[in-house]
Amino acid sequence: GSWISKEGVSMAALVPSKEGMLGAKMPAVTSQWSEAGGQLERLRAFGYSHESLELLLLPMGRDGEEALGSMGNDAPLACLSKQPRSVFDYFYQLFAQVTNPPIDPIRESIVMSLSCWIGPEQNVLAKPTPEHCRRVWLEQPCLLPAEMAVLLDVGSHIKGWRVKVLDATFPRSEGPAGLQRHLDRICDEAVEVVAGGCEVLVLSDEYVSPDQVQIPSLLVCGAVHQRLVVEKLRLKTALVIHSGDPHEVAHHALLLTFGADAICPYMAYEALLKLRDDGKMPEKEGEPDSKICASYQKAVGKGLLKIMAKMGISTLQSYKGAQIADAIGL
Repeated sequence: GSWISKEGVSMAALVPSKEGMLGAKMPAVTSQWSEAGGQLERLRAFGYSHESLELLLLPMGRDGEEALGSMGNDAPLACLSKQPRSVFDYFYQLFAQVTNPPIDPIRESIVMSLSCWIGPEQNVLAKPTPEHCRRVWLEQPCLLPAEMAVLLDVGSHIKGWRVKVLDATFPRSEGPAGLQRHLDRICDEAVEVVAGGCEVLVLSDEYVSPDQVQIPSLLVCGAVHQRLVVEKLRLKTALVIHSGDPHEVAHHALLLTFGADAICPYMAYEALLKLRDDGKMPEKEGEPDSKICASYQKAVGKGLLKIMAKMGISTLQSYKGAQIADAIGL
């Protein structure tokens, strides 16, 4: 217990206070787009549509929960569509069967948790030392902008910890061949920095521009995770996704099951603020930007519990890296 209290660090302790976090302004995201219409261009670049903004994101930012819908999914497979589709749309989660019954995430909430430690893990078979407890405790994997800013500066809170941000974009001029080349480049860079002692590895696509194309976050997350597993380095770092394309709860779930430790969907936050500025969301005088972001974070948390429950999984620790989704037609 004393080792955990001395060596372990909680994100809640790193952020000055809940009130301060909600009172903070959104940190500016580096933008290479023109000011006029730049936000709409970025939303389009990350695959947002009117339906995803008004039917999915709006209720999450306004009510703190997903919109209600009918049971079942009769949408045609993404691989049959003639329109460009997100990589997320090709994946479908497996479902609980006889030996692994589903859970009721509401009535059995006492056994469910999104809290998890992130950071380098020590050998569990070795003699326990205080270093085994030197990790960061997250209450849930969806990070607010203020929490992401603190995580990027975690070295000032945990002595010796280093953070490395890898650019998950590639030049548009290189075409489809550039995707594979730069995916390999990111994996090589990840192996190099983790082997060199990087405790927090961030994959970011914030440098997307008319000339720089985003590598889909699910693709780069899964590739880096698998490469680190092959090189026997995965347990030496926390894998954080700082991306603009995850905005639905299913997107967060897929990133987690394919290896992510935490996700900061910065474009989803920007989209919510745009909906408020456009008058789609009731605005209370003096209400900080981060209050809307906190509602979205709450909705993502409730949605993740629901998705985990369908598979009969009660803790995020068991869901992370489990790869319990199939790709159809990809």
